[in-house]
Amino acid sequence: MAAEGITGHLYTSTPGVTITEPEVEFGSIPPADSAWSLTGFGVRLAPGLPDDYPVACSLVCTGAGDTWVSLFVLPTRNAVFRYVGCRIEDAGGIRPNGRLDPGESAELVVTIANTGSGNRFEVGGALRSLDTIIAVTDSSGFFGTVLAGDSAACADRFEVTAEPGMTPGISIPCELRVSGDHGFDTMLVFALATGEMVGSDPIPDGPRTPPVYFAYDDGDVFYEQAPDYEWVEIRGVGTRLELLDQETKPLALPAGFGPFVYYDAAFDTISVCSNGWFAPGASTDRAWQNRELPTTRHRALVAVLWDDLNPELGGGVYWWHDPANHRLVVEWDSVRYSWQPTAWDRFQVIIHDTTMAGPDGNSSLTCQYATASSIVAATVGMQDAEGLVGINCLFDNRPHAGSLPFAAGRAIRFTTEPPVLIGVAEPAGAAVLPGNGRLAVTPNPAPGRVLVRFGLAHTGAVVVRVFDASGRAARTLADGRFEAGEHAVAWDGLDDSGRQLARGVYFVRLVGGGAREEAKFIRARR
Repeated sequence: MAAEGITGHLYTSTPGVTITEPEVEFGSIPPADSAWSLTGFGVRLAPGLPDDYPVACSLVCTGAGDTWVSLFVLPTRNAVFRYVGCRIEDAGGIRPNGRLDPGESAELVVTIANTGSGNRFEVGGALRSLDTIIAVTDSSGFFGTVLAGDSAACADRFEVTAEPGMTPGISIPCELRVSGDHGFDTMLVFALATGEMVGSDPIPDGPRTPPVYFAYDDGDVFYEQAPDYEWVEIRGVGTRLELLDQETKPLALPAGFGPFVYYDAAFDTISVCSNGWFAPGASTDRAWQNRELPTTRHRALVAVLWDDLNPELGGGVYWWHDPANHRLVVEWDSVRYSWQPTAWDRFQVIIHDTTMAGPDGNSSLTCQYATASSIVAATVGMQDAEGLVGINCLFDNRPHAGSLPFAAGRAIRFTTEPPVLIGVAEPAGAAVLPGNGRLAVTPNPAPGRVLVRFGLAHTGAVVVRVFDASGRAARTLADGRFEAGEHAVAWDGLDDSGRQLARGVYFVRLVGGGAREEAKFIRARR
């Protein structure tokens, strides 16, 4: 017998689900048969419901004086997005290398994946940086249609700019708000890597951020704070510290020097250890076993060359106050190693007085290494009073990624001055544009190293040389094949034989790549 005039009513109490069309007509249903309606029930889901969200429903059918109730669960389908990765497009940047380097602007290509069971259309994105180190200059992106199980990269790219003082090798948290059709909206959080720290980058203290101190070595040629190696010999003019094996002695700072300000604390004394380190204030620590910094086993210290050294076996430790140059020098002069009495090294630390402090008032200091012939298991670096924050330039002969390998003639400057790239803020017209053949030397005049930037119109063999005022070739900076575009090479002031050139007028000449240019610059006195 057929069921006549069947009407269905759909009900649900599931949060986030609204029945907009609750009633449909099924008409007559023959025995052992089924039927469907010409119109369907209407269901509206809240935009934020997850994929495969269970909607508990009851279908109540009535007709011919009878009622039938069916219970079922309706699974929903929705898109679920996750961050896959991003690609940096910096072809016109300071260092075109696929990384976001300090002071650089670049396009950001973000890829997202739909891991849900529902498709999503008209997908867009809004990017926001959660740290002022990275500025988002174009925050809108469009991904289009992203089907279930598929991924998509933004068709129109985001644009970002990094601060010139940014430290490479850190990650910046970002938010990507993904929107789509029918009110879809979700938030993705990811970390934007700011580049890879290399030997020509400064090392920030850590592991916390923002950093306070930075370590710049003489290989950080792209940064204004990079030091020049200029050994200050104090044997014969300085005062000998009579240090025995495993001994630390306090050294009162001269009145004209002022306090030594270290991590915001001022000291009128430092403690010098025979084992190649010194500490702010008075210390009885005599640590000879070097450790990786930071370490809570010790208080604040500066490891100039921390190893098991013994002045009793040879050499000596001296100090000298040089008020004319606003510095105090401590030198470990040919001090021998306890584990091998015939092995020795010669190094010093130059502590600059308060007139040469960083912008926050903390003192700056420079470590220099006249020799590096016997370094096997030393530590070079610094740490704060709690031993929780520090810089580790070298540990057990393993240099930090931002340090050059240790060698004679190395200089490391510790300062709270944030990194400033050479040539980032150049006067109008001084920048080199890709392919225009122009040549620029920055800074000019300069007392130390300079950066030579040039643009090539064509790919080809290029030679870049430095000439003195008489026209004699002094140094070849580049000799090889270069692609069209912008390039940069650094010059440390040495000639081809490794000798430091005198102050005066010099010329840089570029030949090749569709260009022939010459630029004049001056090596000035400090």
